[in-house]
Amino acid sequence: YSPLDIGDRLHIVPAWQPPEAPAGRVCVLIDPGQAFGTGTHETTQLVAELMESRIPVGGTVFDVGTGSALLAIAAVKLGAGAAIGVDNDPVAIASARENLSLNAVEDLVEVYVADSPQRLRPGQHPLVLANIISSILRSLRDAIVARVEPGGTLLVSGVLATEEDAFRADFIPAGWTVVERRTKAEWLALALRAPA
Repeated sequence: YSPLDIGDRLHIVPAWQPPEAPAGRVCVLIDPGQAFGTGTHETTQLVAELMESRIPVGGTVFDVGTGSALLAIAAVKLGAGAAIGVDNDPVAIASARENLSLNAVEDLVEVYVADSPQRLRPGQHPLVLANIISSILRSLRDAIVARVEPGGTLLVSGVLATEEDAFRADFIPAGWTVVERRTKAEWLALALRAPA
């Protein structure tokens, strides 16, 4: 695990290395622990790349399946006013809290455990991230899309490109629009816009 550039603006650095980033990039320190989200997986990279140009400056980003909280931390470092991360794994949330501290963003990013859709806190946000395997995405669809404000954006990944047609048919609600599609290796990510 070594420093990694993602997209045009992010520089991911292991916690045990100096927190330095090349000019024009923001540094996110990550101690992966046992949580998913070091930045090396294609799905994390895809969501980060799609997120860069869609940060709601001053608004809140909601990250479902936050893992290490890499994407939530990156969101506030890129200009979001706040981020909320949720995961069903208490170990991941413990790791996420350590990463919030490493990046000195405890006041901007909140993380919590929700082991069922009913335990997700209410509220809608201009940008929602969901980097979760497609079967779980499908099962959480209604809870996830309910967190996107009218006209807001949902970024989803964790879908194999070979599953795209079936995933679109099962997941995308009526009235929503695919505004961008990206692939990396065998993985797919979609940017979806909610109706206004």
